[in-house]
Amino acid sequence: MEVDLVYLWCDDGDINWHQKRLQYREDNLDIQACCAGRFVQNDELKYSLRSVEKYAPWINHIYIISDQQTPEWLNIAHEKITMVNHEEIIDKRYLPLFNSAAIETGIPNIKNLKEYFIYMNDDMFFNAPLCEKDFFTGEGKPIWRLTTPKICWPPDDKAIENRLNGKAPTQYETCLLDMHHLAQLYYKKNIPLLFPHHNADAYRKSDFLEHNKIFKPIINHTLSHRFRQFGDWSRVLVCYMGLCLGQGEIKVIDEYRHNFKAWLKHYLLLEKKRDSVVISMKNKDYYRKLRRYRPKFFCLEDGEKVTASDRERGRAFLQEYFSQKSQFEI
Repeated sequence: MEVDLVYLWCDDGDINWHQKRLQYREDNLDIQACCAGRFVQNDELKYSLRSVEKYAPWINHIYIISDQQTPEWLNIAHEKITMVNHEEIIDKRYLPLFNSAAIETGIPNIKNLKEYFIYMNDDMFFNAPLCEKDFFTGEGKPIWRLTTPKICWPPDDKAIENRLNGKAPTQYETCLLDMHHLAQLYYKKNIPLLFPHHNADAYRKSDFLEHNKIFKPIINHTLSHRFRQFGDWSRVLVCYMGLCLGQGEIKVIDEYRHNFKAWLKHYLLLEKKRDSVVISMKNKDYYRKLRRYRPKFFCLEDGEKVTASDRERGRAFLQEYFSQKSQFEI
């Protein structure tokens, strides 16, 4: 089985790209759509690729999607690296785009992309030796790592009141709820309400392409939004479609903040190992979760509350943790 790897990447430090983003920025955008953490680059991609070389050297080819940008440290002449510009995978009438959900609709359009591929954000890292079976079953079905959400569908007043923090669903949460509801309505099946756990996701290109045909109206609607908005599509719909059709398998990773049983295991120190963890860049001790759970994957998550000093601390940690330069660097 040949498995490719796809990243989405941008650099808001590029003054020309930054000015273009500001030129197209719209009023009244949700904070999650326009916060610095959505666009700033902190060299995470460099360290993510180091983790790939260390723990998944079997990856066939790596595609990095960007808007006419290239990391200055990247060896673009390397035989396993291909930069993919937005116009190569998305109709030019929708460009430019600063909406990652919209850009992700074009992933299966990447030229020469293999049937089996993994998609990662640049803040996701491998943390242990991996093989193809960590992402695909023996039958070639994708394995999706999902987690229990904090809220349930429909997001009515009662559901909102019952949330742990008492706040209304965010744009991201609402989008995932919409996708879950859409899949159940279209396929007339009940599937568990699980949200993506922020890590590497496995897909089959043929499933993604078939999904894009079936759900073309909502994809085109999302492509019309240069920045994230309520009502957008999410690639989790590919997973929900697969669950309805029996085209994939679930691996549930419960966050202790969302699930009482997981919370109990966490505080009683009963859970010794986890497949994947998410670590906020605001965290003062990045090693704590890694030592405790020894995960195969981890995400060092940026966000609207992350500061420049947090990012400096995060970069120093990554340089220390993945200190060996990879073959993908100049």
